[in-house]
Amino acid sequence: AVDPILISLLVRLRNLQISMNTKMRSNAFAAYGALSAYGAGSQHHAFLEQIHATLPRLILHLHDNDLSVRLACRNTFQLLAPLMEVDGLSSLLNKQYFTSDRRSDYEDFIRDLTRQLCRLSPVRVDSYLESAIQAFDAPWPVIQANAVCLVSCMLSFLDDQRFLAPYFSQVSTLYFGTLVIINTSRGAANSL
Repeated sequence: AVDPILISLLVRLRNLQISMNTKMRSNAFAAYGALSAYGAGSQHHAFLEQIHATLPRLILHLHDNDLSVRLACRNTFQLLAPLMEVDGLSSLLNKQYFTSDRRSDYEDFIRDLTRQLCRLSPVRVDSYLESAIQAFDAPWPVIQANAVCLVSCMLSFLDDQRFLAPYFSQVSTLYFGTLVIINTSRGAANSL
């Protein structure tokens, strides 16, 4: 009964994953993971494409401000990883940094994950980059910072440096803008 509407459900859930309502965002990620039970049948290829389309957003929200969103993303990632057919991905999810809420652990996870994805799925990196760059305009500063981290790591691990040219100006502009904001806020905090 789910097969005919599976892809439609996944697309609708992707739209809800950027909701300003944290409960809606959390439930949308959780439902996406729950649908993984239907990704192994006749819809496997189409389901796999939807997973890869959602992967950057899922990665970015692993370090969301809201705990329920972080937990939903972790659970969903664990459910989707076996379907993605990326060697070594499941082992990354068993490491301590995957379940940690510390920023430095999240960045270590991103670094290891992007190294793996760039090595094993280089044909998908371009679409991952495009999706992550769209998050530069996210309404949440932490997601913007996560997007900069994700894109920077992906670009640093690319074997084919020709991918850098189209993205360099977007990444560097946001990166330097973020540094200015951080330094300005630190200066204001120090003056208090």
